[in-house]
Amino acid sequence: MQQLSWMAPRAMRHEAVIEEVMAHSPVLPARFGTLFSSAEVLTEFVDQHRETITLFLERVADHGEWSVKGRFDRKQSQQVLISTNLTAQQEQLATLPPGTRHFAEQRLRRDLERELSTWLEQTCRKIATDLTSYASDFRECTVAPVAHSEGGSAEVLNWAFLVPNSAIAPFQEYVERANLNHRSQGLLLELSGPWPPFRFVPDLSAIGAP
Repeated sequence: MQQLSWMAPRAMRHEAVIEEVMAHSPVLPARFGTLFSSAEVLTEFVDQHRETITLFLERVADHGEWSVKGRFDRKQSQQVLISTNLTAQQEQLATLPPGTRHFAEQRLRRDLERELSTWLEQTCRKIATDLTSYASDFRECTVAPVAHSEGGSAEVLNWAFLVPNSAIAPFQEYVERANLNHRSQGLLLELSGPWPPFRFVPDLSAIGAP
């Protein structure tokens, strides 16, 4: 399991099998490396959790997991916001002495930075709320601690939605509209799916763990 050259092709095969089954029926995906010592132990485990498994399969029928990740280019957004506000206040700033004007511009930049953080938080919250209206369930996942990309953006959100097949088109259209509205402000959503519902699998480890 520590050798990527050994693990990667097997993990990909594991995922391919799950996706193939998902194309024909609802599926409860097990994590890669889940093992049972025998068919009898597996049968016993399924029997112990039969009700939970059945309810889950009924819940995810005709659904898929969709991932929405958001990247934010703070530098780009700052430049747009500061440029717009400095231009709007140019006449007022021009009347100030050079030293006073410098401090006024610095104060304005600090205020705009706080405004930018508030805008990002409120915008992401609204997008999550709107997207949830198309979904049966929602998970807010951990944002990977990855360095900024070459373009200067960083991941700021990582969401998973359980979306019914009937709502896929409007769900996708909403993401496209959000990108059109917010791309110039440095916020870009990355949509992928449908995936097996890994993020929504119930915890079956409490009793009769494999």
